[in-house]
Amino acid sequence: MRSRNKSKEKLDDDVVVVDVPTCAICLETYCDHSMVRMLTCSHVFHVDCIDQWLLQRSCRCPMCNSDLRDTVKLLPRYPSAAKLTK
Repeated sequence: MRSRNKSKEKLDDDVVVVDVPTCAICLETYCDHSMVRMLTCSHVFHVDCIDQWLLQRSCRCPMCNSDLRDTVKLLPRYPSAAKLTK
């Protein structure tokens, strides 16, 4: 069994497994096939939540405060495979 130090694990180019059960912006639980965006700092949020955050509030990650100005236009979105942990 391998250990996981990050909040997500990328399965392939189309799916991200999210180990954190809720979006840190809206506090809603991720469900299978929720559209999520993985930032360059490896934090994951609902697409609508993080897009609104980056466009209207700040060009920084709401979790770690990383500056995302140079990468915002390049961020892909993925369907999630929610993996809820206790």
